[in-house]
Amino acid sequence: MKKIFALVMALALLVSAFAATEVPATLSVTNPVFEGSVGFEVGFDENGLDLNFTKDLAVTTTFDWKYSAAVNGKTEGMLTVALSGDLGTPGATALNISLDSITYEDSMIKALFNNGGMLDYSTYILYNTYDSDGNAQLPAVGDRYALVTLKNLDAEVLYVDLTSGYDVNADATSVDNPTMLNGDLLAAKKSLSVSMIDANVTAAFWSADSTRLAVAGPATKTGFAVSAETTGKDAIAGLTADLFFGSYDGSSAYLLSTSYSKDFESGIFTVTPHMTFDYAVSATLPEFIKPVSDASDVTFGADLASDFGIAGSLTLTDTVTLPLAGDMTYTYAVEYSNKIHDLFNIESVKVSKADGSEIASPLELSAKVSGSTTLDAVSAGYDVTLGSVALDKVSDEYAVDIHANAGYEADMVSVSFDTWYKLHAATKDATNNLGYMASVSVKPMDKVAVDLSLKNFSGDTNSDGNYFDETFNEPADFLYSADVTYTPNDVITAGLHLSNATFGGKAFYWNAYVKGSMNF
Repeated sequence: MKKIFALVMALALLVSAFAATEVPATLSVTNPVFEGSVGFEVGFDENGLDLNFTKDLAVTTTFDWKYSAAVNGKTEGMLTVALSGDLGTPGATALNISLDSITYEDSMIKALFNNGGMLDYSTYILYNTYDSDGNAQLPAVGDRYALVTLKNLDAEVLYVDLTSGYDVNADATSVDNPTMLNGDLLAAKKSLSVSMIDANVTAAFWSADSTRLAVAGPATKTGFAVSAETTGKDAIAGLTADLFFGSYDGSSAYLLSTSYSKDFESGIFTVTPHMTFDYAVSATLPEFIKPVSDASDVTFGADLASDFGIAGSLTLTDTVTLPLAGDMTYTYAVEYSNKIHDLFNIESVKVSKADGSEIASPLELSAKVSGSTTLDAVSAGYDVTLGSVALDKVSDEYAVDIHANAGYEADMVSVSFDTWYKLHAATKDATNNLGYMASVSVKPMDKVAVDLSLKNFSGDTNSDGNYFDETFNEPADFLYSADVTYTPNDVITAGLHLSNATFGGKAFYWNAYVKGSMNF
C-alpha cells in the first residue's frame, strides 16, 4: 500500500503493542472449506445427443493469530488473516489464493485492512444504493482500504487507495514535481449525542479521478466533503436534518434538507403534521460522492387517519409545495377502505388531487375491491382494480383490470386456473383482452411428477407478478407445456419436456434428459 495506508496500519498496531505487557501467542489454521456445486447433463432432442458438465467451486480458509494482552486487568486481542481462492480452470494444477483482509481487534480498537474496494461508508460520502434483496447497485470504490475504529471515542478513520498500483518507490526517481496525494482518500466519521440531537458527522478529502473504480494512472484532482445527518429525540422526535458541502476540482455543491413528521393520537383519530425544507445547489462531484440536485422548496401539510371499526377506515393526506421561486402546488387525497366480508373487501376507494397550481382540480379516482373463499380443498378469489382516472373522464378513459382464480389441492393432484380481463375504454373492442393460465401437477407415484400448463401469453411475470402487463394472444392461440420428471434421489433427475412455447406456439419442441448435481 502507500505511505498513508502504511502509517494508519502502523499506528493501529503500535497502539495494541503498547497496551500489552505479555503476548503469549497461538496460531491456528482452520481446515479449508470447499463450497460450490458440480453437475452433468445428458440431453437428447431433435438435434441429437449432447453432454454437458458444470462446476462452481471455491475454497476458503482463515488463519487466526490469537493472543492475550494484560493492562490493569485482562483484555483479549485477536489478529485474523482471511485468505480465499478457487480451483481455477479444469485441469489446473495450482490453487489461486488471494489475501482478502487482515483484522486486529481488542477492547479499545478495531483495525481492518481490506484488499478490495469499499461498497459504502456514509449517506453522502462513499455512498451506494441497494435493491430490495440487499444487493449493491454500484461498484466498490477504490482498490483497497484501511478502517480503524476507536471504540471509546465512537469514531472511525478511513483510508481508501483509489489507484490500482503501488506507487511508493524504494528510491525516488524524481523530486521536481512531488505529489503528496495521488489517488488517495482520507475520511473520518463520528457519532454524537448532544441534548435532544443524535448526529453522524463524516468528513473526507481526496486526490482522485471522477470514477468509483480504481484508476491506474495519476489521480490528482483534489476535493473535500463534509456531511452531517441528525435526528431529534424526546421533545423534538420526528425532526431530521441533513447537511452536506462538497468541493471538487474548483466547483462546490451544498445541501440543507430538513423534515418533520410525528403522529398525534386522540381516540380513533391520528393526526400527522409534516413539513420539509430543501435547499441545494448541484455541482460536478466524483462518482463516490452522492449527487446533489438543485432544489429550493418548502412543503407542509397535515394527514388525518381514522378507524371506525366495522364502518371502515378513512385517511386524508395533503401536501402543499411552496418553491422559493415559482408557483405553489397542491396534493391531497381522501381514501376509504373496509373489509366488509371475506367475499367483498373494499381495499381502497381514493379521490386524489394531482400536482398543479389549481387548488380544486383536476381530481382523480382509483379503486380496488377483492374477495376470496376456501372450502376444504377448493379455493377461489377475485380482485377488480380501477386505475387512476380523471373524475370528469371516467366514462371515456376508464381502465379496469379484473382477475379471478380458482384452485384445487389434494395429496396427489393440484390444479390452478387464473384468468385476467382488461376492461379498458381505449381497447374495449379488442379481441385479445382476455388472458388465462391453467396448471396441473400430478404425482402418480413416489418420486414421479407430471406438470402440465396451458396459457395464451408468453411473457415472464416472475419479476413483478403483474400479468396485466402481458400481451395476451387470441383465446384459441395458446401455448402448452408438459413435463414428466423422475427423481430417484437428491442428486439425479430424469425428465421429458414437450412444449410449443419455445417458438411462440408456431412449432412443437421436445427434449429428454438425465442430469445430476450436488451442492456442498
